[in-house]
Amino acid sequence: MPDNNQVISFTIDVPNDAPAGGQYMAIRVSVDSDDEVEKAETPSQGSAAGIHVNYGIAYVVYAEITGTTYREGEVYGASVPSFLLSGAISGSSLIKNTGNVHSDATYKLKVFPLFSNEEVYTNEENPETRTVLPDRTYYNETYWPETPAVGIFNVIYTVEFEGVTTEVSKTVIVCPLWLLFLIIFGIALMISWLVFRVKGRRKTRAL
Repeated sequence: MPDNNQVISFTIDVPNDAPAGGQYMAIRVSVDSDDEVEKAETPSQGSAAGIHVNYGIAYVVYAEITGTTYREGEVYGASVPSFLLSGAISGSSLIKNTGNVHSDATYKLKVFPLFSNEEVYTNEENPETRTVLPDRTYYNETYWPETPAVGIFNVIYTVEFEGVTTEVSKTVIVCPLWLLFLIIFGIALMISWLVFRVKGRRKTRAL
């Protein structure tokens, strides 16, 4: 019923021949609507038709079956882009869980101005954590959501998985396309001015 709470208890029976290691399942709860929403009439349909609505939520359950378990994993790659035309500064990584139990990976991102050690962004107090299932490969990106449109920053991206820490440090330039064109135009203009000036001096010396 609407505006009411209901406590639902459930029991999971694990078969005796279940393999050791991490197992997972999803418990889905659904509710069917008693009302029908009318659709507008169409030329091929003389009367209005109803839509049956089904609401559902799922809760993922992780379990670890006793027996021989092993935790292994590998970070295939961790990277930070060196140059951005737009968007947020981010670190990305690919993780492979080669064990037989699920395990959590932790992602941290720290950003500093180019000539300062004072952080402008960090998620160290509340790092991203993702559960990687056995024999699965997981790709993740961690962002600085308030990245300014222009700037140069030192970025440290850290991935922790199965006791191994992978860290990438890089200087990142954030420059929009219009500003890049403006810089290139300014450089070209300066080079042209220098060339004409050198040629002018040579002509003066020749005279």
